[in-house]
Amino acid sequence: MCWRFEGKGPAKVLTAFICSFAAAVCAAQVDYSPQIITLVERLCESGSDDEIMSLSEHFIALSHDKIDINRATAAQLVASLIFTPFMAASVLEYREEYGEIISLAELSLIDGFNAQYVELIAPFITLGGNLSVENHDKPACKNRLVVRSNYDREMSSVGLLSKYDGSFSHWLKWGVTLENDAGERHWPDFYSASLSVSDISICDKIEIRRVVAGDYTVRLGQGLTIWNAATPSLLKRPSYTLVPYRSAVEHGYLHGAGVSIGLWDHLEMTLFYSNAGRDAKVDGESFFSLPKTGLHNSTSSLISRRSLREQSAGGSIAYEGQRWRCAVNFVTYFYNKTDGRAIKEWNKYLIFSPPGMNISADFIYSYQSLRLFAEVAVDKEWDPAFIAGVDYHFRNGLELTFATRYYDKKYFALHGGAIKRGSYCNNQYGSNITAKWMPHSFLNLDASFECTIFPGPRYRIPQQSYYLKGELSGLYSPRKALELSSRLSVKKTSEKENVTLKWKIKGCYKFPFGLQTVAELHLSYCGPFGAAMKIMAGYTNEDLHLNITADVILYNAKEWEGALYIYSREVPPSYSIHGYYGKGYSCHLSADWSPWRWLKGAVSWSYKGGVKASVTITF
Repeated sequence: MCWRFEGKGPAKVLTAFICSFAAAVCAAQVDYSPQIITLVERLCESGSDDEIMSLSEHFIALSHDKIDINRATAAQLVASLIFTPFMAASVLEYREEYGEIISLAELSLIDGFNAQYVELIAPFITLGGNLSVENHDKPACKNRLVVRSNYDREMSSVGLLSKYDGSFSHWLKWGVTLENDAGERHWPDFYSASLSVSDISICDKIEIRRVVAGDYTVRLGQGLTIWNAATPSLLKRPSYTLVPYRSAVEHGYLHGAGVSIGLWDHLEMTLFYSNAGRDAKVDGESFFSLPKTGLHNSTSSLISRRSLREQSAGGSIAYEGQRWRCAVNFVTYFYNKTDGRAIKEWNKYLIFSPPGMNISADFIYSYQSLRLFAEVAVDKEWDPAFIAGVDYHFRNGLELTFATRYYDKKYFALHGGAIKRGSYCNNQYGSNITAKWMPHSFLNLDASFECTIFPGPRYRIPQQSYYLKGELSGLYSPRKALELSSRLSVKKTSEKENVTLKWKIKGCYKFPFGLQTVAELHLSYCGPFGAAMKIMAGYTNEDLHLNITADVILYNAKEWEGALYIYSREVPPSYSIHGYYGKGYSCHLSADWSPWRWLKGAVSWSYKGGVKASVTITF
C-alpha cells in the first residue's frame, strides 16, 4: 500500500500491493525478494497503481497454482513472469534433448539458470507427476478462502475483502471476489467471478486450450491492440493469453467469455466478447469523465458506478513453429454513450469516437540465446504504431535487451498496454535498453536506460517534450545470512531544469536463531534534498510457524518535490510501499501465525494508518 504523508499525518491511499511471491521466496524467513521489492518501488514511483495490483494477484495465484516446467509450453513459462524468454527456450531445448527435469539441482545447470535463482523460484514450480517440488501429495480438488479486513483511521471505517479460489485437477478453476473499501457503506461494493476450463481434447486435430467465462483479461501481441493485464518486464512480453480476473481493482478487465482453440498442432485461434460496466459521470446520452478510483463513498460516486456500458470483441489467429510465432490480432469496442469531454489540444486524439478498432500483426523468433520480437498496428483511421526489439543472453551470464517504438500522436487503442510512458500508446517514440549480468551466484548487476520523445502536446505541457531515465543497481549476497544492495536512479525531463537523483543502500543480516535485521538509507536530490532511514527487525520461529516484524522509518523530504518510496511488511502474504512527503517518522508492526497447514492468521499495525487482519483457510 502506498500512503502519502504530509508532515507527520497520512493522507490518502495511493495503491496496495498484496504479493505472496516475496513471502514464498524464503518461507522460513521474514525477508523478501530484493528483486520484487525493487520492482514494486519502481512501479510506485511511476504511479502504475494498476500494474502493482495486477502483479500482486498474479503472484498470489501462482503461489497456489504452481507451473509444471516439464509440461508447460514456452508461452506458458514466459506468461508465468518468473521465466525470461531465453529461460523458457532453454528449458524446452533441454527437455527435447534429455527428457524431463527430475530435480532442482538439474534445473540449475540449464543455460540461463543458477542455484540462487532456482531457489528463488522453487515455491512456484513443480516438476510434474510425483516429482513435485513439494513433498506432500496434492489433492485433486483444492480450495482457498481469504478474508482480509482493514481499519482506516483517517476515514474511521473498515474495509473488507473476501476471496475464494477453487480448482479441480489442472483443467477446471473458479473464483469469486467480494470487496468494499474503507468509507464505502455497502458490502460488497465490488464483486467479481470467473470460471475457466483448460486442455480439453476434442479430437486429434482440435484442442480447447482455454475457455474463460465471467471476468477476465486479454493479452495480445506486444500490447498495441489490447493488454489489460500486468507484467513486471516492460521489454519482454509473453504470447497472448486469456486470464481469469482475480484482482479487486475495479476497472481494466473484461466481462463476458473467451476461448482459445488449438488446430492441427501449429495453429491457434482466440475469440472473446465483453459487455462490461464502467464508472463514468453521465449526463443524458454523454459521459464527461471516467473515474478509476473504485471508491464509492459519496452520492455522486455511487451514481457514476458502472453507469457506462463498454462492449468489446476481438481475437487472434496465430501460427507457431518450433522457434517462431506470428499472429494477426484485432479488437473492436464502443460505448453506449457519446464522449462529451471538453476537447483540448493535448487530448483531441483521445476523445472516443465509436466504434473503435485496432488491427496488428506480431512476430516472435527465438534461436538459442537470441530472441526477436515486433508488432505493427493501425487504428480505425489507419494511424500507425509499431514496436520492435531484440534480446540476447551471453554465456557469461550477461543479458541485453533493446526495444524501440513509434506511436503516432493520432493512434488510439482503448486497451493498449505496450511499452509506453504515460497512460496511452500514442504521441511518443523512443527506446529502452536493459542489461542484466550475473557473473557469480552471489552477485547481480542491472542497468537500464530509457529515452522518450513526445512530439505533440501533453497535459499541462503545450510543446514537444522528452523524458530520460537511467538506473544502475546491484545485489551482493556472499552467503544466505547477508545481503547488500544499492540502486542509483537518474532522471531528466524537459519540464524540469534539475536532474533528479535517487540512491538506495540496503543491508540485511540473518542470525542463526531466527532474528533478522535490515537497515536502509534512501537519498534523493532534485535541487532540494531528501533522505530517509529505515531500521527493521524480524523474528521467525519455525517450530511455531510464527513471524514477527517491526520497523521504524525517519524521513526528511520537506523541501523535495517528490516522494521517498520505502517498503514495509504488513499482513502476510503482503507488504506495502509507502510514499513519504514532508518530514516526520513512521513505524509498522506485523505478525502472522500458522498453527496448522490449512490455517493462517495475520495482523498488522501502521502508525496513524490503521490495523489490518486476515485469515486464510486452505482445504
